[in-house]
Amino acid sequence: MKKLFFPFLLLFVAASLYAQTAAPRLALSLDRADGRFRVHEPVTVSVRADQAKTWNLTLTVNGNRGESKPVRLSEGTQTLLRGSYDVPTAVIVTLSDPENPRERYETGFICGDEDFRPGFDAPRGLRKYWKKQIRAMRREKMDVRLTPVPLEGENAEKFECWDVEISCGASGYPVRGYLAKPKGAAPHSLPAVLYTRAAGVAGDWCRSHVSQALQCAGWGGGAIAFDINALGMENGREEDYYKALEAGEYKDYSVRKITDRESYFFRGMFLRAVRALDFLCSDPSWDGKRVMTMGESQGGAQAAAMAGLDKRVGAAVLIVPAMVDLGGYQAGRRSGWPQPHEIDPENPAVGQVAPYFDVAQLLRGSKAEICVEIGLIDMTCPAAGVFAGINGVKGPVHVLTCPYRPHHEPSGPLHAQWRETIYPQRMNFIRDYLK
Repeated sequence: MKKLFFPFLLLFVAASLYAQTAAPRLALSLDRADGRFRVHEPVTVSVRADQAKTWNLTLTVNGNRGESKPVRLSEGTQTLLRGSYDVPTAVIVTLSDPENPRERYETGFICGDEDFRPGFDAPRGLRKYWKKQIRAMRREKMDVRLTPVPLEGENAEKFECWDVEISCGASGYPVRGYLAKPKGAAPHSLPAVLYTRAAGVAGDWCRSHVSQALQCAGWGGGAIAFDINALGMENGREEDYYKALEAGEYKDYSVRKITDRESYFFRGMFLRAVRALDFLCSDPSWDGKRVMTMGESQGGAQAAAMAGLDKRVGAAVLIVPAMVDLGGYQAGRRSGWPQPHEIDPENPAVGQVAPYFDVAQLLRGSKAEICVEIGLIDMTCPAAGVFAGINGVKGPVHVLTCPYRPHHEPSGPLHAQWRETIYPQRMNFIRDYLK
């Protein structure tokens, strides 16, 4: 039973603001900078306004947006809301200008995060299904094509790099990406890093890049780094190539109607990631011990799935991971991206197929060490669902919550704040594992 919020007192730790204007007129803050509270614990949200004005206040609870109501703010700092929740709850607080709704300011908090559980029950045949899929893929010969990539300057002195294509017939498409590692690496001397890409086709962020592979290869004391795209696209092609794929072969791939497990698009994506790990671990310079996966959004889904499906993965960096808690709707909350039920609520196959691809299920029991970044105003990969997934992990979990992060990195003045507080913690985790 939720208690009503009501004005009470001011607070002192500025935790967040979110604005789409160059000169923000409001600043929202919480009494805990990380936005994490216990059940029954009072939560106070304050706001600093640069002038007296009426704004629209909206509360989004567990991904369910409530009705907006006007609230009159005075100039200066004042308490906006105060109250508590009796059950695990994630809340996004939004203030928007009635005259310009696109100007909005948001902060988020979560209560009782350790008690969230996935909306789906784990299918009885989950592990058996994936073992069968992986065995079938591994029975197929791994044909690898390596094309050297010319490097310049300091990179040419320190690293070597290849454009890689690996056959993966069971997935429907090959693995494609860029591999980089330090020059002259001794046998059994380097950890392996698999960097997986976010959703989309034609966007720059969806494609593998030499620069990302080189960056990962330089982490710690050096690493074998493989940056793969999720779709098996060719590397380094002209823009028209990617636009044609986006309009044709891969059009709306994430929201295609679910019919069965074998035809679900993400089956191939996960199998390609396993194939990429097999390739990495076949490199003579791999130390035979350390494997890290890393990705953002859809890339985070792949990184997390590997931490759950492949015991070689000792660490995973999950940045606002997608495909976690695909059954959130069954618990009365918004599901994780791509929200298959919300897209196709009348399709009974969603409840039968999606649990096999729900990262919350795949992560359950994983002993990998996890670093997860969670945006508390993220409506694409909601915080409640991400916690539902990581709460099933048996290994150490390092949680980085950001009250002012939506799905993308914070913008404007908040980007510098994120860069100074959240980002260094992520990098420290990576360096500690790879050193």
